[in-house]
Amino acid sequence: IPGGGDWRPALREPGPTSVRFLMPRPIFLRAMEFVHAESAGFSSHFNLKSFRVWGRERSQSPWLLLAEQRHENPVDRERLILADAPRLAEVRLEIIEPNFLPGGDTARLVEVFFWGPERPLER
Repeated sequence: IPGGGDWRPALREPGPTSVRFLMPRPIFLRAMEFVHAESAGFSSHFNLKSFRVWGRERSQSPWLLLAEQRHENPVDRERLILADAPRLAEVRLEIIEPNFLPGGDTARLVEVFFWGPERPLER
């Protein structure tokens, strides 16, 4: 995102833990890339196992489910392509299963990239 962005843990409410990303201005989001813990030298067991991605155009708009992912085996990084490139001001990452450890309760991500339609997807 040009100009950076902001992220903050969502208010603690009953249910899964989530992190909210606030865009400096609404963007048409074409893809998100997640770089998992293994890429920073942690064991692959610390990679995020299951999550949902939600988005909304304005802070008062309802949240829309953009993607849902559940891994049977760890992956070190992944890209989610959003076919219709929705216009979003906020994105929420909802952690369902934080890692691959039995009873593990800590999610670890190294980086999250946001790709708009004006930029080609890079590796």
